Amino acid sequence: MTVLEFENFSTWYNKNNLILENIYISLEPGYIYGLLGINGAGKTTLLNTLTGSNRSFTGSLKIEDIKITPNSNNDQWYKCKKKDI
Repeated sequence: MTVLEFENFSTWYNKNNLILENIYISLEPGYIYGLLGINGAGKTTLLNTLTGSNRSFTGSLKIEDIKITPNSNNDQWYKCKKKDI
C-alpha cells in the first residue's frame, strides 16, 4: 500500500520555468523519509503543491486512495487534506 505518490509530476510558478519535471515518488507506510536538496531544487514547491497552495502542475498526486490531478475540484482537495495518515 502506498501512502503518498507523485506520478509523472511536473510543477512550476512560471510556465516557462519548470521547478520539478516528470518526477515519480512513492512513499510506503512504516518508513521515515527525508526531503533533501540544494537551494532551489523544488523541495518547498513540492510541499506547496501537496498542500494545495500551488495548483500549477501536471501529472498526479495520490494520498492513499484519493487521486489529485490538475482538474480536481476543491472537494477532492479537501478530502485529500482531511485524510489522517
